[in-house]
Amino acid sequence: MVNPHYGVVFDLDDTLYLERDYVASGFRHVAARVASGRDASAIYRYLWEGFRGGLRGGHFDRLLDQYPSIADQWTVPELVSIYRCHCPKITLRTGIAETLSKLRSAGVGLGVISDGAYWSQVQKARVLRLDALVDELVFTDSWGKEYWKPHARAFALMERRFALAPSKLVYVGDNPAKDFSGPHARGWASIRLRTPGQLHECVAATEPAPTWEVPSIESLSDLLMHIIREP
Repeated sequence: MVNPHYGVVFDLDDTLYLERDYVASGFRHVAARVASGRDASAIYRYLWEGFRGGLRGGHFDRLLDQYPSIADQWTVPELVSIYRCHCPKITLRTGIAETLSKLRSAGVGLGVISDGAYWSQVQKARVLRLDALVDELVFTDSWGKEYWKPHARAFALMERRFALAPSKLVYVGDNPAKDFSGPHARGWASIRLRTPGQLHECVAATEPAPTWEVPSIESLSDLLMHIIREP
C-alpha cells in the first residue's frame, strides 16, 4: 500500500477470529499428543469443560493432577509449548475477509497489532493468511512482553509505516482492559467489536472507552466505510 489516505489497524485474537476456536484447537492437539493409549477425547473434554466453565489459566496443572499417569511423562512447560506451537485450526470470522477487501479497495492501509506468545501469533497469522490481507503485521512479543499493548511502540510503528497523522488512524479491538488506551494516548480513534462468543464480551468498558462500539462484523464494516469517507 503506497500513500494510503487512512489506516485501519486490527487486534487479532477475538477480533479477526474467535479465540475460543484457538483454545479448542490447542486442547485437541495436546490431548492427542499425550493420550498414548488413553482416551484423547476424554482428555480434551476435561480441558474444554474447564475453559467453558470460566477457568482461565492453569489448565495443564489441573490436567496433570487429574491424570497422574500423564504427569509421569509430561511437564506443564512441555504441554504449554505443545499448545503454543501447534498449527491451529481456526478461520477468519464471517465477513472479515470481505471487510478487509473493501477497505483495501478504498485505498486504506491495513495492519494488525497483536500481543501473545510470538510463535503462537505467527502460526495464527499463517493459517489465516493475513500477510495477503493486510499491509503490516506487528507481534509485540517479538520485542518482549514489556512492549505488549498498551505500549506505544507498535502504534508509532504503524504511524510511520503508513505516513499518517494519528487523526487518520483507527484501532479495532475487543478487550477494553488493554486495547484502547494505547491508541487513544496517541490520538487515534478506536472501535470495540463486541459480539457473542468473545471472551471479553461481558466485560464492561473502562476508561478510556472506545470511540465507538459495534455489535457485529456487518456494523463494523459499515462504520469503517463511513469513517474513511469523511472529509
